[in-house]
Amino acid sequence: MSKGEDFEKCTCLAAWESAQGAGVALPQDVQNQMSIWSRQFGRNLDVRVAGRNAIPSMQSAGVDLSTVRHYGAAVKPSPKTDIIAGNFKISCKWEDKGYQLASGGIEWTFNSLKNALVAAYETGDIPFGSFMIIDEILNDYAQTFGVGRQSKASIDGLLDGNQTLQQQISMHLGPVSSNADASRVHRQFNRAIVHESLTGNEQWGETSAESANYVLGNQSGFHEIDQNYVNTVARYYSVRPYARKGRGSDPDPNISQQEIVGRLEVTEGNTRRLLSELRH
Repeated sequence: MSKGEDFEKCTCLAAWESAQGAGVALPQDVQNQMSIWSRQFGRNLDVRVAGRNAIPSMQSAGVDLSTVRHYGAAVKPSPKTDIIAGNFKISCKWEDKGYQLASGGIEWTFNSLKNALVAAYETGDIPFGSFMIIDEILNDYAQTFGVGRQSKASIDGLLDGNQTLQQQISMHLGPVSSNADASRVHRQFNRAIVHESLTGNEQWGETSAESANYVLGNQSGFHEIDQNYVNTVARYYSVRPYARKGRGSDPDPNISQQEIVGRLEVTEGNTRRLLSELRH
């Protein structure tokens, strides 16, 4: 069980306890879930404290605590929404060691970036010529690195042999403030990546239950995913298309297998500055 998922459950639990304390009669299935999670998490775990701390800001935003439900774990592939309450579709983030926008295999990363590119083009933020250039780079990225599990030596060879492609991708992704070519096009594309990574609107549809419209961080608090929020996160995020993750082992137990995955995140070094800005 991850801290992030524990935080989601403890936030639901705190919301139900608050609603019940206000005299609201909760459905039996919710009461049953409360009993299970109360036994599981006790009273003083850090995730329990974080869940209780989230309630005032949720109430101030208009969340009806009696309608809160844990959502994300029941849907595959994983949606952006972790908690749903009426029109509030909330993505939860455990921010102690970083602020992860999203993570997945090369196919997932390609689709996320492609969705962001299409969205930026459709809104007129990226002209057709730039769209075609970035589109070609993303297609090369997916075809080159979407190789699945291989030995570490094979993955090393793949990365070493494609330095030019990696440089092209890095020029179009990553923090706006340090981008070697921080033009309007690239800034808009980066913002589109952050927006899609937070909401999943292109993947799921803006009106679907799976796409998020609010973020709840255990340190940064409760925020609507509006343009100001996106712009703030975009100043700090980075893309790591080449993070490696072990996935089982080769038939030869002495050969470890790896897979190239993509991570869109705010790294630990930048998290403190981002959270400080979000809290103000």
